Amino acid sequence: MKFLFNYDWHTALRQFSRYGVASIFSYSVIFGGSYVLTEFANLMANISYFISLSISYVFLYLVSQPFIFRNNISEHRLDRFLLHIAIFWIANNLLFNVIFYNSRLHYLLIIVINVAIFAPLRFLSLRHFVWKNN
Repeated sequence: MKFLFNYDWHTALRQFSRYGVASIFSYSVIFGGSYVLTEFANLMANISYFISLSISYVFLYLVSQPFIFRNNISEHRLDRFLLHIAIFWIANNLLFNVIFYNSRLHYLLIIVINVAIFAPLRFLSLRHFVWKNN
């Protein structure tokens, strides 16, 4: 219970708000890119998602440090961020493909499921693992 009272809720809410703004753009890239690549470039939906997610993660890296968490980059933080990206990138692609190949859900709905699952987890990982002060 002590954790709830000593936690810096104000900073966490500010960071989460900035994360939300960056995520709106990021998820627009994922949804828009997946749609355009699937519907107009005739790529399979899972390949389109793979490409769009990769572009989105590069964007999130560029904005997460200076805009969301406002920390200075260090080699230690870069290592943690690359580990964070690798884990979530693999998990996102795995879940997308598991659902894609084992259900009849539309690929855009699968993206919504991925966003609902991984967005809060990514924020917590960024806040408490990647950009924590130490």
